Amino acid sequence: MRLKTVLFSFIVLGFLASFTSCSKDGLEATVPGYLEIDSFKVSYNDVNRTGKGLINITDAWVYVDDDIQGVFPLPAKIPLTDIGDGKKITIGPGIKVNGIAATRDEYPFYEPVEFEDIDIISDSVFKLNPTIDYYSSAEFPLLEDFESTIIELDSVEGYGDVTIQRLRLDETDDYLGKYVGYVRL
Repeated sequence: MRLKTVLFSFIVLGFLASFTSCSKDGLEATVPGYLEIDSFKVSYNDVNRTGKGLINITDAWVYVDDDIQGVFPLPAKIPLTDIGDGKKITIGPGIKVNGIAATRDEYPFYEPVEFEDIDIISDSVFKLNPTIDYYSSAEFPLLEDFESTIIELDSVEGYGDVTIQRLRLDETDDYLGKYVGYVRL
C-alpha cells in the first residue's frame, strides 16, 4: 500500500510540474561594464615599520557594494553586471598560498582598497590603479634590508649548510638600496 502512495505522489507531482515552466520574460542579458586592473602598487608609508620588499600579488579579489564578483588573475579585464551610479568597489590583493597556483587567497597583511561613488556604465571600460598598504595592526618583528654590516638572519644549526651573504650591487637601486642578501641552498 505504501509503494502505491509514493508512486501516486510522483505521478501527481510530475503532472503538476509539466504545467509549470520558465518564462522568457525578465531573462534579458545585461551588457556589463568592465573594470581593468593591470597590477597593484604598494605604498610604503612607514618603511621603518614595514621595510620594503618585492611584491608578488597575482590576483584581484573584486567586490561591488560588498558582494564578491570574483577572483581574477592580473592583469584583468573584469565584467561587472551591477550597472549603476555610486557603487563602492573594493579590491583585495590576492596571492598564491605557498606559491601553489591552486591555493589562492587574499593576502592577510595588505588592506583592501576601496573606491567610492564609481559609476558602472554598460559596455564601457574604466581602469583602476589600486595602491595598497599594510594594515596598521601588522607587526614586523624582524626587518632585514642588508644595508648594515651585521646580518640579523642566520641559519638554524642542524638543518643544512646554508650561508647568508651580503652582496653589493654594481649600482645603487632606488628600491633595493646598495646591498642585497644572497642565500645559496
